[in-house]
Amino acid sequence: MDKPKILAIDDEDNYTEIFEEYFSLRGYDIRVETDPRKAIGFIGNERFDVILVDLKMGGVSGQDILKKVRDTDDRTKVIIITAYILSGKSKQELYDLGAYSINSKPINSLEELENTVNKAYSGN
Repeated sequence: MDKPKILAIDDEDNYTEIFEEYFSLRGYDIRVETDPRKAIGFIGNERFDVILVDLKMGGVSGQDILKKVRDTDDRTKVIIITAYILSGKSKQELYDLGAYSINSKPINSLEELENTVNKAYSGN
């Protein structure tokens, strides 16, 4: 099975470093970015299969990234990662905007996240 090209966006370096190490060691093509403004600038110029994005970041939110992705390429799956407890209404709004999945921080299992990435990529 071929593997998805991943973009991970989080303003916390420790998360992007963990994602980069975990996924690259398993043969994924992963790019990480800690500045959401930079990330939003190249989303339209580079094709990603799956984007992992923190919901709350300085200046540009994960919701802004999700909207940019939907305007650019609706084939890209966006997985939201957040430390915030979201109400049912907030979650539904993200799903309505096209989020594939919403995961909690801290990440309990990178293996489970990898499974979610692969399901998103395969269209399940």
